[in-house]
Amino acid sequence: METFKFLLVGGGMVNGYALKEMAKLGLAAGDACLLSDEGVPPYKRPDLSKDLLADSKPVEKIFANKQGFYEENGVVLKLDSAATALDRDAHTIRAGGETIGYEKLVLALGSSSRRLPLPGADLDGILTLRSLKDCEQIKQAAAQARQLVVIGGGFIGTEVGARLAQGGLSTTLTYREQRLLDFFFPAAISALYEDRFSSNGVRLLPATTPTEFVGKGGQVTGVRLDNGETLDADMVLLAVGAAPNVGLAETAGLSVDRWLIVNEFLQSGDPDIFAGGDMVAYPDKYSDTVRHIEHEEHARYCGRHIARELLGDLQPYDYLPMVWSDVYDLSWEFRGSWMGVEQIAYRGDVMSGQFSAWWLRGGRVIGALTPYSDDTTLVDTAVALIKEGRTVDAAALQDESMAL
Repeated sequence: METFKFLLVGGGMVNGYALKEMAKLGLAAGDACLLSDEGVPPYKRPDLSKDLLADSKPVEKIFANKQGFYEENGVVLKLDSAATALDRDAHTIRAGGETIGYEKLVLALGSSSRRLPLPGADLDGILTLRSLKDCEQIKQAAAQARQLVVIGGGFIGTEVGARLAQGGLSTTLTYREQRLLDFFFPAAISALYEDRFSSNGVRLLPATTPTEFVGKGGQVTGVRLDNGETLDADMVLLAVGAAPNVGLAETAGLSVDRWLIVNEFLQSGDPDIFAGGDMVAYPDKYSDTVRHIEHEEHARYCGRHIARELLGDLQPYDYLPMVWSDVYDLSWEFRGSWMGVEQIAYRGDVMSGQFSAWWLRGGRVIGALTPYSDDTTLVDTAVALIKEGRTVDAAALQDESMAL
């Protein structure tokens, strides 16, 4: 039986960036092994719904580490090798028909796209986006399709819908909420998004729910909605959320409450098992809550943090959450928390897309949305205000004659 000092399970960004950091800090050859159920090394998943989908970036540019990195640093790669069992007492993982031992384990198994258990759900042409393979399937389908229906009005639905519509597909977004991205955006910013989609020819159907997929010859031809309408579609994208891959952790007796619960050091209930990324919930010092974040910045940051801990520097996880997105001419970054907001102050004209927005609670900035820019002054100000926790004047935030 092979045994490794560090066994990293999951082929996503957490482990890709953990290994990058470990190599910088002096990882010894043969000490680390990466297990992944995919056939390629870790890659940057945000590109799947952005540059890679739009063919504006070659696939070789999306990998977390350069070609030859794993061989040069003595990292053992076991691809197409899904972990099926974890024995904490024996310090072993069962994967790909073999048992592998570890001293320290990192679980970063990510999430899986949710499906809809509806009649016709097994028809060809109904796709999800979570992996490189999924992205290639979507691109192949889009090259042959004419009419796309996107189910879901969140980040994946809006990003993929916008890019495929720009590629020439007749596109409809149907979503059960009253407005786009309502879990995250206030009404004013949802209205901005809806304006951009509508003005670019995308049909928006809020407050609608699919009830059935219809097809012919095994291929999807439409989506029937609860309002009685049937939407023509030769391609359907399901963008209805993701379920964390916590089965391995749960059967091993680790603490799972929807997500794998970790402490301030990103350790599970077992001090020899660290975890990060989409599958975990961790104590967030800035919101004083247990947070779950699905975003690349969190994956990269906690991967690097875990790497330093594996090599002996055990420190609390100090991360101010960040998410970003872009559709059409709108490109923005958000830092902090959108939960528990009491007031939102806008600086600039929202409908023009040239604005910043400030989430306030108790007179303090808890989150900020800023336009993407190479000039980081505005972002630096937002981060400082959130971390300092100073009481601010909402009217002053909105007054563009006053410097932030």
